[in-house]
Amino acid sequence: QLQLHSPPAVTDEQISKVSSVLKSLTRDWSAEGKIERDAAYSPIKDLVQKYLPLLPGNQDCFAGSLSTDESPMTDIPKICVPGSGVGRLAFDLRALGYSVQGNDFSLYMLLASDFILNNGGICFPDRQISICPWLLESRNLHSRSDPIRTVRIPDVDPMALLCSEHGVNVPDFSMAAGDFVSIYTHEKEAAQWDCVASCFFLDACPNIIEVLLVIHKMLKPGGFLINLGPLLYHWSGPILRPDDRFWQQYRDRYPNLDDRYFSSIDLAFDDVKEIMKNIGFELLEEKGGIECYYSADQRSMMSTRYRCVSFVAKKKA
Repeated sequence: QLQLHSPPAVTDEQISKVSSVLKSLTRDWSAEGKIERDAAYSPIKDLVQKYLPLLPGNQDCFAGSLSTDESPMTDIPKICVPGSGVGRLAFDLRALGYSVQGNDFSLYMLLASDFILNNGGICFPDRQISICPWLLESRNLHSRSDPIRTVRIPDVDPMALLCSEHGVNVPDFSMAAGDFVSIYTHEKEAAQWDCVASCFFLDACPNIIEVLLVIHKMLKPGGFLINLGPLLYHWSGPILRPDDRFWQQYRDRYPNLDDRYFSSIDLAFDDVKEIMKNIGFELLEEKGGIECYYSADQRSMMSTRYRCVSFVAKKKA
């Protein structure tokens, strides 16, 4: 007898995305994730404070890029954090006194960040919730109990800060949902931002050149791109074969692959620097070999270590 089976209520892709969100919550909002945050977020925050310093005793203005004969600017610096995920870097920059807008494309990440940042007192350090971020792991285990061990979040209370400030010039804090290029290429975003602070983001886009052009457009003259991350190129397509003589021949071998995999350009960092220079950026400083992990299970026998590069680029006036 023929039996019809309905499709599963939850797809493998959805399960994978939820797993990624749980790992990101561990990285961003648990005490266990502090090691990763210190390695990846702290250098960015230090550079932001170096190039966009808030004036002592007055977080309503800043002294970045001012000469000795210029008056302090009265606007709070505006920072965009693309690929903000579940929101910790954006929140940390806002906690320093900057106006911040996070941005992410993933609905899963946006829902999780909204829950942490706007949970209305459901969870906070004295009333944490437990999650199991490693539930799908079955290899490189020290113990059978490793996949079901719990992590408690959050380690800080965002609402305590965001709801405690009052006044007429409180720094803004918001999240923009959607594709980075689609949102910030709009004319209303042109020359509106003092800084773009990106972490593990530039190589996560289908076309890094397009993203750099958008960042240059959205920055004010003299604005900064502060970045830390590797060049993994998430959208890198399948390798070319030696006998691939025509583009269409290569493309036809993968008819079901997302077109964005074929628009990715895998550039070396030297090439990225040259492109930034041609776009109109001035590279102020760079540092390589910054060791970072990303959502690593500290109990696992295996983890991926990145040797990241950080840099500060200034949009020429």
